[in-house]
Amino acid sequence: MVIGSVTLLVLLSEVFCIKQCILYFICMYNMYSIRYGVQHQLFEREDVDVWSILKEIEAFDLPSILNKLPIDAGIKHVFEDLLSYRSQGNKLVESESFKEKITSQRKSAERGGRSMNSNIYLLESKFYQDFSFCNDNYIICDNNRFSQTLYHNVIIGILNSHVTPAVKSGKYFFYFFT
Repeated sequence: MVIGSVTLLVLLSEVFCIKQCILYFICMYNMYSIRYGVQHQLFEREDVDVWSILKEIEAFDLPSILNKLPIDAGIKHVFEDLLSYRSQGNKLVESESFKEKITSQRKSAERGGRSMNSNIYLLESKFYQDFSFCNDNYIICDNNRFSQTLYHNVIIGILNSHVTPAVKSGKYFFYFFT
């Protein structure tokens, strides 16, 4: 029993250390993400040296910090994608495609065609993936151009989906079964 307790204590200690490292990196990333917001908020204050704060934040070498942390390679890969905007960029490209499909479906439906608008669900899914990941992990990543464009695409997609004329079941029912 004593050996099991010691092993459990060591394991808990390692897990706590890994969680602390992940939290440390997220905090550093968040400070780096909001650096321009800090500049904007503190710019006119005379009692705060904004430039030294920004200089200190700009000195963060996030890739180097990440490489030094003793965390799993899979978690490092997720953070590397976050640093390079790879994940956000991929979702942005996909959201642009879905937005365009929804727009063309709306235009087709307005000309009398039919529209099965499943792309709105896929578009919203891209938004929720990004939003949920950041929100659940307390990561500030919605203050950049990638996120703003993703949100814009989702809004345009929702509006286009909403104004797409509904299929009149009686009208199509008559053509198919007469």
